[in-house]
Amino acid sequence: MTKADYTVTGQQLSDILELSVRRVQQLAKEGILPPTEKRNQYRLIDSVQGYVKYLRGQVIHTDTPDDLRQLKLRQEKARAEILELQSLKDGGELQHQDDVQKVWISIAVLIKTRLLALSSRVATDVYSAKNLVEVRAKIDKEVDLILNELVITKVEIEEHVNDTDRESTEHGSDDVGKSKATAKTNSK
Repeated sequence: MTKADYTVTGQQLSDILELSVRRVQQLAKEGILPPTEKRNQYRLIDSVQGYVKYLRGQVIHTDTPDDLRQLKLRQEKARAEILELQSLKDGGELQHQDDVQKVWISIAVLIKTRLLALSSRVATDVYSAKNLVEVRAKIDKEVDLILNELVITKVEIEEHVNDTDRESTEHGSDDVGKSKATAKTNSK
C-alpha cells in the first residue's frame, strides 16, 4: 500500500485523533483534513499530518499572540504612564521628591528659627506684664505675627540639576546639593 491508498472511515479517524466524528467532519469541511473521492473516507497519513499542522498553527497563532498582546499592552500602559508623568512634570504639577524634601526642610528650619526667637521677642513684654491675661495676650500676638510671616513666605526651588545628575543621586551617590530650596519671608 502507498501513502495515498491507506484510507480510514470518519469513525476510525476520530478514534485515532481522539476527536468526535462531528469534529472530524468540521475539520474536513474547513480544509484541514485533505478531501477524498469517497464520502466518509480519509487518507490516514495526510489527515494526521494535516491535523498536526493545524495544531501547530493553533499554538503559534493563539498562544504566542496572546503573550505578545499582553506584553505590548503592558508596554503601551507603561509608555502612557511615562507620558502622563512627563506631562505633569512639564506642567509644574509634579516635583521630584528630593526637591519636595528640600522645600520641607527649608520650611522646617524657618519655623524653628522663628519659634526659637519667640522667647527673646516676648521676654521683656512678658516680664513687664501685670497679670497672666496680659502674658497670654502678648505671647498670642507674637505667635500670630510668626504664623502670618510663615503664610506669606515664598518657597523657591533653584534648579541646578540635569537628569543625569538626578539619576546619580537616586542610585546612591552622595552628590547632594545640586538643587537648593530657599524660604524667604517678606517681613519688615
